[in-house]
Amino acid sequence: MSYDKYLLIKLTFGVLATVGLYSVLYKENKLYRFFEHVFLGLAVGYALVALWAETLYDLGHPRRSRLLDVDHLVAVRSDGLPCFQQEA
Repeated sequence: MSYDKYLLIKLTFGVLATVGLYSVLYKENKLYRFFEHVFLGLAVGYALVALWAETLYDLGHPRRSRLLDVDHLVAVRSDGLPCFQQEA
């Protein structure tokens, strides 16, 4: 599939979704309900993938985990200046 066909499909779906969501201004109908469910499904799916990729995936792999690694943290003194640990 060429980029032009992909762009045409993407723009067509965007126009249909916009018209479908704005059709609620006339009255609530099946087209509006369909695109409302599509929008909510995409939003929930995106949130779950972001949650998995950013936090849950790293927790299962300690070598790649930034949450469990404390070497990159810098301690801060009470006066607000960084306190660096000396290498032995």
